[in-house]
Amino acid sequence: MSDVDIADVDFTPMLEEIDEYARMNSIRIIVNSSYRPKEDLVSRKVVKPASRSNHFAGYAIDFNVRYQRRTYFSHELKRSNLKNLPTPIQGFIQKIRDDKELRWGGDFDDPIHIDSPLNIDDPGLWNEYVNSC
Repeated sequence: MSDVDIADVDFTPMLEEIDEYARMNSIRIIVNSSYRPKEDLVSRKVVKPASRSNHFAGYAIDFNVRYQRRTYFSHELKRSNLKNLPTPIQGFIQKIRDDKELRWGGDFDDPIHIDSPLNIDDPGLWNEYVNSC
Protein backbone atom coordinates (compact mmCIF):
# COMPACT_ATOMS: atom_id res chain seq x y z
CA MET A 1 0.00 0.00 0.00
CA SER A 2 1.40 3.41 -0.94
CA ASP A 3 1.05 6.67 0.95
CA VAL A 4 -1.67 7.71 -1.52
CA ASP A 5 -3.84 4.86 -0.22
CA ILE A 6 -3.75 5.79 3.46
CA ALA A 7 -5.54 8.38 5.57
CA ASP A 8 -6.62 8.28 9.18
CA VAL A 9 -10.11 6.83 9.57
CA ASP A 10 -11.16 9.97 11.50
CA PHE A 11 -10.24 12.06 8.43
CA THR A 12 -12.65 10.02 6.25
CA PRO A 13 -15.70 12.28 6.81
CA MET A 14 -13.64 15.25 5.68
CA LEU A 15 -12.46 13.34 2.60
CA GLU A 16 -16.10 12.65 1.84
CA GLU A 17 -16.82 16.40 2.12
CA ILE A 18 -13.95 17.17 -0.26
CA ASP A 19 -15.37 14.62 -2.68
CA GLU A 20 -18.83 16.17 -2.38
CA TYR A 21 -17.46 19.67 -3.05
CA ALA A 22 -15.72 18.34 -6.16
CA ARG A 23 -18.92 16.63 -7.33
CA MET A 24 -20.97 19.81 -6.72
CA ASN A 25 -18.55 21.73 -8.93
CA SER A 26 -18.24 19.05 -11.65
CA ILE A 27 -14.51 18.60 -11.16
CA ARG A 28 -12.36 15.59 -10.29
CA ILE A 29 -9.72 15.56 -7.58
CA ILE A 30 -6.59 13.52 -8.24
CA VAL A 31 -5.05 12.65 -4.88
CA ASN A 32 -1.27 12.52 -5.16
CA SER A 33 -0.43 11.96 -1.52
CA SER A 34 -2.09 11.58 1.84
CA TYR A 35 -0.44 9.93 4.85
CA ARG A 36 3.33 10.25 4.87
CA PRO A 37 5.51 8.47 7.41
CA LYS A 38 7.62 11.17 8.97
CA GLU A 39 10.82 9.12 9.12
CA ASP A 40 10.48 7.84 5.55
CA LEU A 41 9.84 11.27 4.07
CA VAL A 42 12.71 12.92 5.90
CA SER A 43 15.13 10.13 4.97
CA ARG A 44 14.13 10.21 1.27
CA LYS A 45 14.25 14.02 1.23
CA VAL A 46 11.38 14.04 -1.27
CA VAL A 47 10.01 17.31 0.07
CA LYS A 48 11.08 19.53 2.92
CA PRO A 49 8.00 18.95 5.06
CA ALA A 50 6.58 21.19 7.71
CA SER A 51 7.80 19.85 11.03
CA ARG A 52 4.20 19.33 12.21
CA SER A 53 2.60 18.39 8.90
CA ASN A 54 -0.87 16.92 9.04
CA HIS A 55 0.30 14.41 6.41
CA PHE A 56 2.21 12.71 9.25
CA ALA A 57 -1.09 12.07 11.05
CA GLY A 58 -3.09 11.06 7.96
CA TYR A 59 -5.09 14.31 8.06
CA ALA A 60 -4.07 15.87 4.74
CA ILE A 61 -4.03 15.32 1.00
CA ASP A 62 -2.07 16.78 -1.87
CA PHE A 63 -4.05 16.90 -5.09
CA ASN A 64 -4.44 18.14 -8.63
CA VAL A 65 -7.72 19.14 -10.26
CA ARG A 66 -9.16 17.63 -13.42
CA TYR A 67 -11.73 19.71 -15.25
CA GLN A 68 -12.94 19.31 -18.84
CA ARG A 69 -10.15 16.89 -19.79
CA ARG A 70 -7.44 19.21 -18.42
CA THR A 71 -5.39 18.76 -15.27
CA TYR A 72 -4.50 21.78 -13.15
CA PHE A 73 -1.28 21.71 -11.16
CA SER A 74 0.30 23.67 -8.31
CA HIS A 75 1.49 26.66 -10.35
CA GLU A 76 -2.03 27.14 -11.75
CA LEU A 77 -3.88 26.59 -8.47
CA LYS A 78 -1.99 29.18 -6.43
CA ARG A 79 -4.03 31.87 -4.71
CA SER A 80 -2.70 34.67 -6.91
CA ASN A 81 -4.11 32.85 -9.96
CA LEU A 82 -7.45 31.90 -8.42
CA LYS A 83 -9.47 34.48 -10.35
CA ASN A 84 -8.11 33.11 -13.64
CA LEU A 85 -9.25 29.55 -12.99
CA PRO A 86 -12.50 28.13 -14.38
CA THR A 87 -15.49 28.99 -12.21
CA PRO A 88 -16.02 25.36 -11.05
CA ILE A 89 -12.46 25.17 -9.70
CA GLN A 90 -12.91 28.51 -7.95
CA GLY A 91 -16.17 27.20 -6.49
CA PHE A 92 -14.49 24.03 -5.21
CA ILE A 93 -11.68 25.97 -3.54
CA GLN A 94 -14.17 28.38 -2.00
CA LYS A 95 -16.14 25.46 -0.55
CA ILE A 96 -12.95 24.17 1.09
CA ARG A 97 -12.17 27.64 2.43
CA ASP A 98 -15.70 28.03 3.82
CA ASP A 99 -15.61 24.64 5.56
CA LYS A 100 -14.92 25.01 9.29
CA GLU A 101 -13.00 21.70 9.46
CA LEU A 102 -10.79 22.09 6.37
CA ARG A 103 -8.01 24.37 5.18
CA TRP A 104 -6.88 25.02 1.63
CA GLY A 105 -3.09 25.14 1.42
CA GLY A 106 -3.23 28.03 -1.06
CA ASP A 107 -3.87 30.23 1.94
CA PHE A 108 -0.40 29.31 3.23
CA ASP A 109 1.55 28.88 -0.02
CA ASP A 110 0.77 25.20 -0.73
CA PRO A 111 -2.08 25.30 -3.27
CA ILE A 112 -2.30 21.55 -3.85
CA HIS A 113 -2.83 20.81 -0.16
CA ILE A 114 -6.02 20.33 1.84
CA ASP A 115 -6.01 19.35 5.49
CA SER A 116 -7.87 19.43 8.73
CA PRO A 117 -5.69 21.41 11.15
CA LEU A 118 -5.31 18.68 13.76
CA ASN A 119 -1.77 19.93 14.45
CA ILE A 120 -3.25 23.26 15.57
CA ASP A 121 -6.64 22.25 16.98
CA ASP A 122 -5.43 19.28 19.01
CA PRO A 123 -1.61 19.03 19.16
CA GLY A 124 -1.77 16.22 21.73
CA LEU A 125 -3.92 14.06 19.45
CA TRP A 126 -1.67 14.96 16.49
CA ASN A 127 1.34 13.69 18.51
CA GLU A 128 -0.56 10.53 19.44
CA TYR A 129 -1.43 9.79 15.80
CA VAL A 130 2.10 10.49 14.54
CA ASN A 131 3.72 8.39 17.24
CA SER A 132 1.34 5.46 16.70
CA CYS A 133 2.08 5.14 12.98
